[in-house]
Amino acid sequence: MTGYQPNLAFLRDLGIELSMDEVSKPTYNEENYETNVKGIYLAGVICGGMNTHRLFIENSREHAEKILIDISRKIKH
Repeated sequence: MTGYQPNLAFLRDLGIELSMDEVSKPTYNEENYETNVKGIYLAGVICGGMNTHRLFIENSREHAEKILIDISRKIKH
């Protein structure tokens, strides 16, 4: 792999807010990974915006579990 660049335009098109600095970190709740757009969650490298070196499989495995717990709570209510 020669590098990875996140598709930030796609996130913007969805209405997800990005930080105004060069990192362009998406806005999401760090407890459940839901973005500022209700029902849209992020997981993995994209959570770091342009800081793609910050997250790897080893330290982002918890994202899916937290997302699924949050969705299951919402379904039950």
